[in-house]
Amino acid sequence: MQLNGLSLARRRSRVLEGVSVTTTGLGKGREEVERLVRGMGGTPTAELDEKTTYLVAASALSEKFRKAPLLKGTTVVSESWPLKCWEVALRLDAKKFRVAPLAGARVAVSGFSGATKDLLRKRLEAVGATFTPSFQETNSHLIAASSSTEKASEKVTAAREWRVPVVDCRWLDACEKEKRAVSVEPYRLRDVFLGGQLQKHLEKLQRVAVRAPPAPVFSGLNFYLLNGDEFKSPFWLAALALINKGFGTVVPKAALVVEGGENATLYTHKNHVVTHVVHLPNPEKIDDDDDDDTLPPAIATALDDRQTNTCAAAVTPDWLVDSLRGQTLLPTDSYAPPPAHRKNKKRRLLA
Repeated sequence: MQLNGLSLARRRSRVLEGVSVTTTGLGKGREEVERLVRGMGGTPTAELDEKTTYLVAASALSEKFRKAPLLKGTTVVSESWPLKCWEVALRLDAKKFRVAPLAGARVAVSGFSGATKDLLRKRLEAVGATFTPSFQETNSHLIAASSSTEKASEKVTAAREWRVPVVDCRWLDACEKEKRAVSVEPYRLRDVFLGGQLQKHLEKLQRVAVRAPPAPVFSGLNFYLLNGDEFKSPFWLAALALINKGFGTVVPKAALVVEGGENATLYTHKNHVVTHVVHLPNPEKIDDDDDDDTLPPAIATALDDRQTNTCAAAVTPDWLVDSLRGQTLLPTDSYAPPPAHRKNKKRRLLA
């Protein structure tokens, strides 16, 4: 078959000529998409940057998916786009291949009646999420009724163990309204994660931040707060309040710079040395070993308390509390964070 003097094979080989394509959330399907892209004259790439023309996405929850709209020349398409382009040997309109707002999300529910549960399933599937009748550690979210958190249902207890965010129905409402995967933070049922000793620890930090008199204990010191969403996590905010009370400076993630190899040093963007890294409790991470998976590798290594190559002192928030209470800068040795350890994940399935 020929069109304008070109065979189908020849036209197909030019469909993505000069185009750079990267993927996210495809899993085993990534190799097939890359094969199709090469066959249509395009270039598959691992990284997403300003040179990327298309992002083929199976998940709306990935870092690449969140970053793509910030790049002027990058268009996001669903995973079916490459195959359809291949079949008709044409570069099809990306607007017809939009990624569903909750594509890639695996959501279970807890504490709802049968009729309500069925309605939630339909709503989730309408925005691209996968509804799972049972709950397991591969789930991305758990939507729970407040009663199930108060009684600590088995699913809610497992969500706490597996670090899966537990949200109320308002999160789904917001995703539907904004047609995107919104942050879970405003809708998180925090009492699930901040119970027991963890809640008491947070309350202590907050109490000292309010009651301790201001004093220049941390004057001239630069702190990086490891773990937790900046300006959102309750522990991050409590530590910020403590440091401000002592006239210290908190360095945001975007301002971090690292120099050196075996003796790496952390700097701010203004070339001020980061003097302390405060390791915050972070029950909201999915995996304890993923402390700063969004940081460049060199910076993540320099922040790692298992390494001894950073000049920044690694401390727990208790060091801030005790220094502020005593109105003096205490030695950091006895406030070092405990060594990280990988938990053996339990493979369970909760109906």
